[in-house]
Amino acid sequence: MNLLNNPGIQSDMDLLAKGKENIIINEIENFVNDKPKSNNRYRNIVIIISFILSLFFAYSLYLSSYNLFENKSEFTIINVFNDIKDSNINSVEVNNNRLNIILNYDQSNKIYQDYDLYDSKYSYVGLLINDSVSQIYIRDVYRASSSVDFYELFSIISYIDDINIEKDIINNNLIIIGDYSDIFKIFKAINNYRFNFKLELIKSTSLNKYYQLTILND
Repeated sequence: MNLLNNPGIQSDMDLLAKGKENIIINEIENFVNDKPKSNNRYRNIVIIISFILSLFFAYSLYLSSYNLFENKSEFTIINVFNDIKDSNINSVEVNNNRLNIILNYDQSNKIYQDYDLYDSKYSYVGLLINDSVSQIYIRDVYRASSSVDFYELFSIISYIDDINIEKDIINNNLIIIGDYSDIFKIFKAINNYRFNFKLELIKSTSLNKYYQLTILND
């Protein structure tokens, strides 16, 4: 509308309206163009934070797994045999500074009582119970020496009184077969030594159980 019938004023008003319209359009275009940049910046921040949290989680998991095998208390092998007795031993092994024990059970109620006892003394204690077996697994740190005189151990064992064992050196390892009382006397005699070994149940009768002790010559 041109009330004063002056084309110049109307022209100026049209130019002013178009100018404002161009400014708004430019601002919208700038906003649209800047939005992906903002999204990219936020996405990068999220990625960095996620990466840092992942590193923290991995480190926490590492510490947890490391602390899992930290000793609850210091112990010797003779302490271990005093704990587990002879009725349940399936195997006892020390290798690579790790103690691994597997115990077999016939009575299911006894396994839970022993579990509580071992869990208070050793770093990791687990249960395996199914239709076939009932077992307790024990794991802990036990640092064996790499400088044990193998033949010194052999000599000490040879002079233990009142034991009935078979022994031989096979594949550079000392192999001993005897019942639990014999094996206990051997570990008692060499309790001051720390060495790698494996003890396995090889035969069970109504009167006795027989084990093979392999002392590894590292």
